[in-house]
Amino acid sequence: MHYTRILGRPAAQLPASWARLLRVARATSAVALVTVFVPSMDACGEDLQARSGLAGAFPSPEAATQAALDALGAGDREAMEALLLTREEHRNLIWDQLPEREYFSFDYVRFLNEKNSGKALSQALGRYRGSELELLSLSFEKESETYSDFVLHRGAKLTVRRPSDGREGELQLVDVFVERNGGWKIMNYVE
Repeated sequence: MHYTRILGRPAAQLPASWARLLRVARATSAVALVTVFVPSMDACGEDLQARSGLAGAFPSPEAATQAALDALGAGDREAMEALLLTREEHRNLIWDQLPEREYFSFDYVRFLNEKNSGKALSQALGRYRGSELELLSLSFEKESETYSDFVLHRGAKLTVRRPSDGREGELQLVDVFVERNGGWKIMNYVE
């Protein structure tokens, strides 16, 4: 039995603890486990999405990152793309406050963002598809940029472990996160 969507959200968009529960349920066919936990996921997800204005928002950057790592390991490009800030969110929630709007058009900036993230996804999937990766730590190497309605966290540095052999290392995957009213979403992947 495969649980690819829960409450209308791709499995890759679930917080890491819920994604792990989902993997256990898949492995053991423990449908009861999923049923017991679904109501609390629904309530938390709806409140977070309504409060942040971000579809599929996560409660932390770690949860968003683990969802990306799970999708990467599954080779699910569509799920990885679904974790990104949407065009509408970018335009309607953050664009008017960004300094680059003074010099560039939204369409140009969005084009570059999509092109670079697309290239980064292709590279990451080519290298890590099929590799289960567990997030050990997440830090930011660049100073955060605070605006009136959101914060951009730049230069994400991921330390991951491969459970299959215990190897640990740094992985460049996510560059910028958007934090808005307690909700977190990936703004772009890094090459």
